[in-house]
Amino acid sequence: MAAVRLAAALIAEILLRPVTRRQDRLMDQRLGIGTGRSTAEPVLDPAVVASAQHRDSVAYSPTPVHQFRKILRSLPIPTPSAFTFVDLGCGKGRTLLLAAEYGFGRVVGVEFDPTLAETARQNATGCGLVTRSTAGAVEVVCGDAARYEFPPEPTVVFLFNPFGEDTLRAVVDQIEQTLALWPRPFVVAYFNPMHQEVLEGSTTLRATMRNSRWCIYTSMAV
Repeated sequence: MAAVRLAAALIAEILLRPVTRRQDRLMDQRLGIGTGRSTAEPVLDPAVVASAQHRDSVAYSPTPVHQFRKILRSLPIPTPSAFTFVDLGCGKGRTLLLAAEYGFGRVVGVEFDPTLAETARQNATGCGLVTRSTAGAVEVVCGDAARYEFPPEPTVVFLFNPFGEDTLRAVVDQIEQTLALWPRPFVVAYFNPMHQEVLEGSTTLRATMRNSRWCIYTSMAV
């Protein structure tokens, strides 16, 4: 039965793909930015991949707008403004802008590819979100997610399968360390969870939602 539901979901996604792509383009047009993937772009810069702690980066693919909005509505957080949103592997920053619009207190994108990080920063600047000192301010960090230290406030982490198992395991280690130091509400939303078993092995996170496209984990403090 589960296999049938998954197959039905995939068929529905394929049939709706022209509609979802149009939604993505309309968002870019509304904000005057560019977050889509161009066929002219290189898949991955070998020099960038070689400098990572774990060489398991995944090529950029933007998160579908409609799927991300569904994930936001599914988050087990009462007040987005009380949380910092962190996208590991933020690419060109599409989710950062949507998270800022949703009302997160602070929005942080972590991107290892310097070219993508600069594009994300320019997109946020073009929307007037980088320099804001109020809710929704966007920061783009160019760095390795395996080494990223999470902020000590309540946090939502988003992943769209940006890297492989080794980097994800390092990220989970960082999450467990930060929660040991500062116990607090902490949520991980994992879209296209190719390495879900890594999160399942965490001692501080528990799965609170699963479907065919994403899973959501929360700290014991939520």
